[in-house]
Amino acid sequence: MRLLAVVLLLLSTATPASAADYPAWARSGSAALTQFYDNDTGLYRTTNWWNAANALNAELDADRLLGTSNGRTHAATTYAKHSAGGFLNHYYDDEGWWALTWINAYELTRDPRYLSTARSIFKDITGAWDDTCGGGVWWNRDRRYKNAITNELFIAIAAKLGRVTGDPSYRDWAVRGWSWFAATGMLNRGNTINDGLNAACQNNIGPLWTYNQGVVLQALVELSSLTRDREYLGTAHRIALAATRMLSVDQRVLLEPCEPSCGADGPQFKGIFMRGLRDLHRADGRSAYRAFIARSAESLWTRSRNSANQIGLSWSGPHDSADAARQSSAQDALNAAVSVGASFPAPRAPRPTSCVDRGSAATSGRTVTLLLCSNGFHGQLGGAQPGDQVYMSTDGLRYAVTTGAATPGGFWGRFRACLRIGDAAPVCTTHSTS
Repeated sequence: MRLLAVVLLLLSTATPASAADYPAWARSGSAALTQFYDNDTGLYRTTNWWNAANALNAELDADRLLGTSNGRTHAATTYAKHSAGGFLNHYYDDEGWWALTWINAYELTRDPRYLSTARSIFKDITGAWDDTCGGGVWWNRDRRYKNAITNELFIAIAAKLGRVTGDPSYRDWAVRGWSWFAATGMLNRGNTINDGLNAACQNNIGPLWTYNQGVVLQALVELSSLTRDREYLGTAHRIALAATRMLSVDQRVLLEPCEPSCGADGPQFKGIFMRGLRDLHRADGRSAYRAFIARSAESLWTRSRNSANQIGLSWSGPHDSADAARQSSAQDALNAAVSVGASFPAPRAPRPTSCVDRGSAATSGRTVTLLLCSNGFHGQLGGAQPGDQVYMSTDGLRYAVTTGAATPGGFWGRFRACLRIGDAAPVCTTHSTS
């Protein structure tokens, strides 16, 4: 993974509430997303098969919120061109994205074909469940890796189908899937979810992708509704709070660990998290969630947008390039802002916290310090200059540290504080929060 260029700015410049017109922004963003749709292929130019499912999902949500019709129209076209293959392929997670999209399409249009397809996809994925690691579904048909996202999708689809159809077998699968998932250790001590399991069926300490924190929120919200058990919501809240603290720029704007270079898949992830946070807020609302959604949507629109209303990878800006993955991910955030009735919140005062360790890195005669806390990082820098790349890393990942005080982010154990000046090699020192 490349160096994560640190955003050495505090997002404290408030936008007046009257300037944040989320419905208008969502409408303009949706119009820009539509330009990527290819009627000849029934997919979206510039992106891949699984991304297309998410892009279509974003357009369907925009139809529901804004009264547009692009999602319905594109769903019909995509279905006509690809339904013969059942939306199945080598990857069970790809299939899961399409199942969620067709459930969404069914709930919007009541076209029974869409629901039937979602059920057929889910049936295919159940064939990937076996006793390896005590249960769970495989990532793909090679059956070599059990990961978080495929199993989160499996649980979410089962719970949604249980709600929509009333068939108790789906409820049983959802409960069984979550019981297995919760026992695997992929949900770690910091209340975030790593990428998957290693050959010993243990948490592989893989990346903390935002979409792994988002799909599980949708799954837990659906499970709570289906079972009338609020314990699922309690788990969802712990994950949401940890994710918004750790995977963000100063807890204001969502950040992907791979930024500023995330390949073809990574640009899609953040919008998926925003869908999950939206669902959790609607089920059991908290003002912090609405504020986080509002700030992320405002930032992407004012800092990462080009003249064609296309959004870049980093929602803190600047705009880098445009494609359907970036655009549909941003559309998910704009849709979420409209859905939760967002208004731009007042600036948040720093919260005091006690720090027990100081990390530092020195090079070229300068030293940058990072204040660390017993249960996470405080995010306060000393000695940094414009153009520096400063970050902390743990378990092979790098996280941005910003210039203001912030609530602890849930790190534990050993970490490295690093400084890079210009093109020089980064200088890192190892520290511990324990």
